[in-house]
Amino acid sequence: MSSLPNAKASKAAKNSSKAVKTNSYRTILSVSFVTLLSACATPPSQVIVAPQVSQAAMPIYSGDNISLAVVDLRPSNHLIQILRKDKPAELFSPAQSLPDSLSASLSQYLNAQGLNTQGGVTQMKVSIEKALVSVQQSMVKYQASSEIRLLVNINKGDKTYSQVLTSKGNSNGPIKADIAVLERDLNQQLGKVISELANNPELIAFMQNN
Repeated sequence: MSSLPNAKASKAAKNSSKAVKTNSYRTILSVSFVTLLSACATPPSQVIVAPQVSQAAMPIYSGDNISLAVVDLRPSNHLIQILRKDKPAELFSPAQSLPDSLSASLSQYLNAQGLNTQGGVTQMKVSIEKALVSVQQSMVKYQASSEIRLLVNINKGDKTYSQVLTSKGNSNGPIKADIAVLERDLNQQLGKVISELANNPELIAFMQNN
């Protein structure tokens, strides 16, 4: 008669042990799944935006004040895309705000020309319509094409000025595209566009015309 309670206790202990093992397996599987997701969800790749302006700024203006604004109209944030057949595109976004980087570089250049960009009745707005390096990558070579397009609008009293600046480039090479080289070339191209914008004869004539 006394063996029945012991049998029940033994059975309950076995069930409890199975439940603990099941929970342990579930915990291990959950941890493994989370670890796998973490490994797959890598942070997006980034490039540093630092426009390299090679053309030195010459004094042109006599301390005129303007308000400078740079806005981003691009549909996507990435600057470089690596395209491979039957594979997802590899995207590289700017490590910092592209409008802020362009605004800082352009403001520095205009200041060196004699313009005060901290505020004024004259308003200069630069819209980034496109800034992209697209790379077609194969097993043995790559082909890169880049395009930067800026729209410049200036309001000066009842007068307006508009200009579209476009810069295109191409490069190619064997094996794999070097992201550091693409980043360097992009920054040089951005710097070239900035100097072309600031040194455009029509823009300068408009700014100097009272």
